[in-house]
Amino acid sequence: MIKTIIYSLFFISGLTGLVYEVTWVRLFTFVFGNTTYSVTAVLSAFLSGLGLGSWIAGRLVDTRKNPLKLYAGLEWGIALTAPAVPFLISSLEPLYAFIYQNITSSLSLLMLIKFFISFTLLLLPTFFMGATLPVISSFLVNRTDSIGPRIGLLYAFNTLGATLGCFFTGFVFIKTFGVRETTWLTALINLALGLIFIVLHKTIPPDAYKKDVKDVTTLLPLKKSHLKLILVVFAVAGFTSLAYEFLWTRLLVFKLKTTIYAFTIMLTTFLSGIGLGSLLFPALQKGIKPYNYWRLLGILEALIGLYALISIIFFGHLEYGAASLPDNWTRQVLQQMLLSAAIMFFPTLLMGITFPVVSRLFSQHLTHIGNSVGSVYSSNTIGGIIGVLLTGFFIVPLLGTQKSIIAMALINLTLAAILIYCDPFVEGRKKTWIQYGLTPGIGVTALVILLLTPKDWLFQYYNIGEKFLDSRAEILYAAEGPEGITTVHRYRNGDRVISTGSINVAGTSTTLRTTQKLQAHIPMLLHPHPKKVCQIGFGSGETARIVLGYDVDKLDLAEISPGVLEASDKYFQDINDGVIHHEKFHPFIMDGANYLRLTREKYDVIMNDSIWPYYAGNSGLYTQEHFLAGKDHLTEGGLMTSWLPLSMDLESFKILIKTFHSVFPHISIWLATTHYNKHALIVGSLKPIKIPLDPFFGRFQRYAEKDLASLKLNDPIYFLNIFKFDESSLNEIFDQVALHTENNPLLEFAPSRTKAEQSGRLSIYKLIQQYRTSPLDHLIDRETLDPKTGAETLSDLTTAFEIEGLILGGIIKRESFEKDYMKEFEKALSLNPDHPAARQLIRETQRTLESKAMDISQLDYHELLKNAENLIKNGAADAAIRALRQALQLKPDSYEAYNKLGIAYNENGEAEKALQSFHQSIKTNPKYAPPYANIGSYYLREGTLDQGVEYLKKSILLDPEQPNAHRELASAYAQTNRLDLAAHHFKKTLEYEPDNPHNYFNLGLIYHHQGEDQKAIQFIEKGLKYAPDDQRAQDFLKKLLTGPK
Repeated sequence: MIKTIIYSLFFISGLTGLVYEVTWVRLFTFVFGNTTYSVTAVLSAFLSGLGLGSWIAGRLVDTRKNPLKLYAGLEWGIALTAPAVPFLISSLEPLYAFIYQNITSSLSLLMLIKFFISFTLLLLPTFFMGATLPVISSFLVNRTDSIGPRIGLLYAFNTLGATLGCFFTGFVFIKTFGVRETTWLTALINLALGLIFIVLHKTIPPDAYKKDVKDVTTLLPLKKSHLKLILVVFAVAGFTSLAYEFLWTRLLVFKLKTTIYAFTIMLTTFLSGIGLGSLLFPALQKGIKPYNYWRLLGILEALIGLYALISIIFFGHLEYGAASLPDNWTRQVLQQMLLSAAIMFFPTLLMGITFPVVSRLFSQHLTHIGNSVGSVYSSNTIGGIIGVLLTGFFIVPLLGTQKSIIAMALINLTLAAILIYCDPFVEGRKKTWIQYGLTPGIGVTALVILLLTPKDWLFQYYNIGEKFLDSRAEILYAAEGPEGITTVHRYRNGDRVISTGSINVAGTSTTLRTTQKLQAHIPMLLHPHPKKVCQIGFGSGETARIVLGYDVDKLDLAEISPGVLEASDKYFQDINDGVIHHEKFHPFIMDGANYLRLTREKYDVIMNDSIWPYYAGNSGLYTQEHFLAGKDHLTEGGLMTSWLPLSMDLESFKILIKTFHSVFPHISIWLATTHYNKHALIVGSLKPIKIPLDPFFGRFQRYAEKDLASLKLNDPIYFLNIFKFDESSLNEIFDQVALHTENNPLLEFAPSRTKAEQSGRLSIYKLIQQYRTSPLDHLIDRETLDPKTGAETLSDLTTAFEIEGLILGGIIKRESFEKDYMKEFEKALSLNPDHPAARQLIRETQRTLESKAMDISQLDYHELLKNAENLIKNGAADAAIRALRQALQLKPDSYEAYNKLGIAYNENGEAEKALQSFHQSIKTNPKYAPPYANIGSYYLREGTLDQGVEYLKKSILLDPEQPNAHRELASAYAQTNRLDLAAHHFKKTLEYEPDNPHNYFNLGLIYHHQGEDQKAIQFIEKGLKYAPDDQRAQDFLKKLLTGPK
């Protein structure tokens, strides 16, 4: 019973340790910057404290008679010192800024300074954490035969607690409480643990766990040289373990992306394997005699090394494994866990077994258990620190990831050979057989694996994200550095893209070049005389090239990865003109958010380049603190801009804009609708943005007209209508919208809110359409224009504004799968037959329809699905059916293809075939939700309400995140007068479509029928905010307000 309580409490203690590690690393990166150098310095300091605490406590605890009382003191020590860390870190910023500005900007020297500062701040709490294992081991291990099992169980429960702490911190705690609050709440747990251990100390009899010092029957007497060898081996094993974590993580991001959830899953998987390995040891050791532990350790190291070599081959085969993520976020998480486990679980299981094995070998006397465990733990930790430092900064840049994994594997295999050769418990012929049989056998196996692994295997693996988009995509270049892997790819249409890790950052496609050009031209034209410009994130270099084409004194760049500069200079000179060699171009290789905090410079324009806010680290460039730093470094009248991705959920879009607006009172949103654009731009200033027409036209003609010709935006009238709305439209949008801050990084958790990229983009298009305003309000000095040409200009601007409304309306209809969307583009052309955007969008549709006759035999499965979806959107359901049939030939068990085929049949008016396809989708995968909803909709249309309701309920049970299914079910319940259920499902729909006025109107009708007119009025009024011109809603509201006559 006591043992169970101790193990459980140590599990909870492990949980708190990882909570601290995760939160403290985040807090330090706010000050030091979110670079590998900064994170490594903090992690090294954290591990150093653990190692030091373990080593010193191990030497002291064996002389103490009350280890439980001492342990209680350690937990209280953590509880008292841990809450101080956030305050201490936040006070560092002025000191670190002073060091950067006045002492050094050398990366290596700064890293040493970061380590020293981190170590100083974290020393006490991490010292106490590191001391816990030897102290509790000293109490719990009282017999020689319990050394391995009990130490193994302690380490296992502590590590599994850490696993849970990691998982909950990444998935729940930070999201729910905030970073600092999570630290403080965790300290309360440590306080409670200390109290519980004091109670245990007082209630457990002193001799209950008295050591049987005469029990020496199973001791493994080893020479000092063997004991030293064991510590060295375990230190080197710690080195390779942390190296593997670094290497496998940087490879897995190509499949899992770099979200907070992905990193949490990877670390959770790594820790869970180690914890379960230690948990496995007590069962494993029953069949192994103690004198075989030495050889067991050698075999474990050999298996780890061999698996590491095999893992290189595994990564290549991940290309088609789980290539597309499920729509349901929970299933995405489960899939990512399986992918992480496929790579990391088995080797970490082996790593977990090594700790109790080494502890058993090294422990020479029961009275020195604390000392033994402390020495073992600290040696492994020292090795881990060296592994963290050397792998990222020296080994990977020198060898690359594939050769680095091979190098680590060879180190493990060398350890295995040394252990097997030096086994002190084997003698005679048996020793000869093991030395000259087993050792060469391991070597031959490793050689065979190496010979079967192509030299550029991982180079091709870096292309998997692009091959999912285009099966014929080529990888042209890969640069491996501390901050990640920078790659360049080329698609079959000739477009190139540059990526860091798994994230596209720039390229030559229409959308990317539109973004790259407008990110420069919009702020450079809005500011009357920009001389000093700061760009955060380099991308392809096209934005920098355009900025330096203006009359500027200098362009300072903050770029985290030097590989991006190298790749852009090598593969994108056609659009950047070798800008990195320009005399006015000044690059700073560091985190952009950190640069703004540390520099003394002030700028006329600061540009946040195209950096996804969802991804871990990147969200720091969208926090309120970052925008405040930008504001503090603007000159009088300066502008700050930030990229706005539209492929996010509506709530995240609102959070981003509100956060920006909380710093800049005057903002404007800009979006080019020359194609189906996924990127917008937000501009902020402390003063209203006013555009004097004559100077603007002159600057436009001089700097922008020629460059924007390829985008068909070389007319200033069209350019000005990229403007969509300003702060005057925002009050209604931002009701109850939270801010994205360093302490509450809401945007990082957006993937758990996002149902699908397309639905989010559609909601954002609708919001922009609803609140857009004319650019005329921002034009000044109109009276200076020539009366005749001035009147024409203002008339053209008014017409262009009307055309923009029609174009945006057409885009919204197309994204909503409405067949008459082309009419909106044709109306736009009737107002201006030469309007480039309307013509371009019509041409895009025509090209899609022309592709009906294309040869689809060369397309792969994923391309066929994407092609079919595009054809359905553009009203070519018959061609979509052909594409989906082809997809099913390639993958006959594709439930996704069967479901899309049903949709295509529906669009083609073939309802029975649609129903058959939906049923086939269910037969192929009974847990796939969409076909149930589609069958339910079919029965509702046929008037068979009960059947329709049953299928819709099944669909929602499988995947609750389906607004269409909730809406359909709500309508069915309303038709059958089950109004409470109808109201429930309309409200669920609102969670995903808060901008859909019909949901509010339907709820208003329901509450009116239930006699709750006040509630009905509230919902109708909310709906009218989104559709103010809805006459039926206006009439109904009037009726409710006036009451019955």
